[in-house]
Amino acid sequence: MPNLTKLTTAQKIEVLITQVNVMQEKINQISDTMDMQSKDIADLNKRMNMGAGGIKAIALFGGIIIGAIALFTNFFGFNN
Repeated sequence: MPNLTKLTTAQKIEVLITQVNVMQEKINQISDTMDMQSKDIADLNKRMNMGAGGIKAIALFGGIIIGAIALFTNFFGFNN
């Protein structure tokens, strides 16, 4: 950053305008990055919910199968 005390008023204004433009570009980049991250987080949340639903389905079907096996073994007298 140049020493503003040695510059004319017009030069100071030009330097400040340049700095504001640089800051605006950085803010735009941060905003774009935040938008992409928000979309990524939403996608990850959907995938996690699908995984949790799959685990629940597997547990339900496993419970049904185990229950059916237990019912048939008791029904046909396979218990000791």
